[in-house]
Amino acid sequence: MSTPLPRNVYFPADWWITLEEIAADLRVSTTEVTEWANRKLMPTPHVGPDGVSRLSRAEFDAWMASLKDSAGSDANMGGGDQ
Repeated sequence: MSTPLPRNVYFPADWWITLEEIAADLRVSTTEVTEWANRKLMPTPHVGPDGVSRLSRAEFDAWMASLKDSAGSDANMGGGDQ
């Protein structure tokens, strides 16, 4: 599942990260990343004029930050000894 990007708009390459790059960064398969997108566990990728699925770097960074925040909240909810 992805959203097509307009063909007549220029988007610098450094604004985008491909699903393959996401998979490499997270040390998972591209298939896994595609599954996450299909299950809406991550932001919806955009398809460029070249047919390649990508996320904007801002979307990727925000998603990673939200996962880190969730992990931190879960770890702190355990109570533990004080």
